[in-house]
Amino acid sequence: LFRSHQGEFKEAGELLEAALSTSLKALGERDVRTANLKSSLGQLYLLEGRPADAEPLLQDAYKFTGPRFHRVSSTGSYPRRAWVTCI
Repeated sequence: LFRSHQGEFKEAGELLEAALSTSLKALGERDVRTANLKSSLGQLYLLEGRPADAEPLLQDAYKFTGPRFHRVSSTGSYPRRAWVTCI
Protein backbone atom coordinates (compact mmCIF):
# COMPACT_ATOMS: atom_id res chain seq x y z
CA LEU A 1 0.00 0.00 0.00
CA PHE A 2 3.04 2.29 -0.11
CA ARG A 3 2.00 3.76 -3.43
CA SER A 4 -1.50 4.40 -2.14
CA HIS A 5 0.00 6.48 0.67
CA GLN A 6 1.65 8.56 -2.02
CA GLY A 7 -1.71 9.08 -3.71
CA GLU A 8 -0.91 6.72 -6.59
CA PHE A 9 -4.05 4.63 -6.13
CA LYS A 10 -4.36 3.53 -9.74
CA GLU A 11 -0.82 2.18 -9.95
CA ALA A 12 -1.07 0.58 -6.51
CA GLY A 13 -4.30 -1.13 -7.55
CA GLU A 14 -2.80 -2.44 -10.76
CA LEU A 15 0.21 -3.85 -8.91
CA LEU A 16 -1.91 -5.46 -6.20
CA GLU A 17 -4.35 -6.94 -8.73
CA ALA A 18 -1.45 -8.46 -10.70
CA ALA A 19 0.17 -9.78 -7.52
CA LEU A 20 -3.12 -11.29 -6.33
CA SER A 21 -3.67 -13.00 -9.68
CA THR A 22 -0.16 -14.48 -9.57
CA SER A 23 -0.54 -15.53 -5.94
CA LEU A 24 -3.84 -17.28 -6.62
CA LYS A 25 -2.24 -19.26 -9.46
CA ALA A 26 1.06 -20.04 -7.72
CA LEU A 27 0.08 -20.39 -4.07
CA GLY A 28 -3.65 -21.00 -4.10
CA GLU A 29 -6.67 -19.58 -2.36
CA ARG A 30 -5.72 -20.76 1.14
CA ASP A 31 -2.19 -19.34 1.38
CA VAL A 32 -1.69 -16.59 3.95
CA ARG A 33 0.18 -14.48 1.38
CA THR A 34 -2.85 -14.61 -0.91
CA ALA A 35 -5.04 -13.55 2.02
CA ASN A 36 -2.65 -10.69 2.73
CA LEU A 37 -2.91 -9.47 -0.85
CA LYS A 38 -6.71 -9.68 -0.72
CA SER A 39 -6.68 -7.62 2.45
CA SER A 40 -4.33 -5.01 0.98
CA LEU A 41 -6.35 -4.70 -2.20
CA GLY A 42 -9.58 -4.49 -0.20
CA GLN A 43 -8.12 -1.71 1.93
CA LEU A 44 -7.06 0.15 -1.19
CA TYR A 45 -10.57 -0.16 -2.61
CA LEU A 46 -11.93 1.32 0.62
CA LEU A 47 -9.54 4.25 0.32
CA GLU A 48 -10.80 4.76 -3.23
CA GLY A 49 -14.41 4.77 -2.04
CA ARG A 50 -15.24 1.34 -3.51
CA PRO A 51 -16.74 -0.56 -0.57
CA ALA A 52 -18.67 -2.99 -2.78
CA ASP A 53 -15.39 -4.13 -4.36
CA ALA A 54 -13.56 -4.17 -1.02
CA GLU A 55 -16.04 -6.21 1.00
CA PRO A 56 -15.64 -9.63 -0.66
CA LEU A 57 -11.85 -9.37 -0.61
CA LEU A 58 -11.77 -8.41 3.07
CA GLN A 59 -14.28 -11.11 3.99
CA ASP A 60 -12.25 -13.76 2.15
CA ALA A 61 -9.05 -12.65 3.84
CA TYR A 62 -10.68 -12.70 7.27
CA LYS A 63 -12.38 -16.06 6.65
CA PHE A 64 -9.04 -17.66 5.91
CA THR A 65 -7.10 -16.17 8.81
CA GLY A 66 -9.90 -16.03 11.36
CA PRO A 67 -9.92 -14.02 14.55
CA ARG A 68 -6.93 -15.86 16.04
CA PHE A 69 -4.66 -13.84 13.76
CA HIS A 70 -6.08 -10.54 14.94
CA ARG A 71 -6.05 -10.89 18.71
CA VAL A 72 -3.61 -8.83 20.70
CA SER A 73 -1.65 -10.89 23.20
CA SER A 74 -1.32 -9.99 26.87
CA THR A 75 2.02 -8.36 26.06
CA GLY A 76 0.29 -5.99 23.64
CA SER A 77 2.03 -7.43 20.60
CA TYR A 78 0.49 -9.26 17.68
CA PRO A 79 1.12 -12.95 17.04
CA ARG A 80 3.86 -13.75 14.56
CA ARG A 81 1.34 -14.68 11.87
CA ALA A 82 -0.79 -11.53 12.10
CA TRP A 83 -0.09 -10.60 8.50
CA VAL A 84 -3.60 -9.71 7.37
CA THR A 85 -4.99 -6.40 8.52
CA CYS A 86 -8.72 -6.67 8.09
CA ILE A 87 -11.02 -3.83 8.93
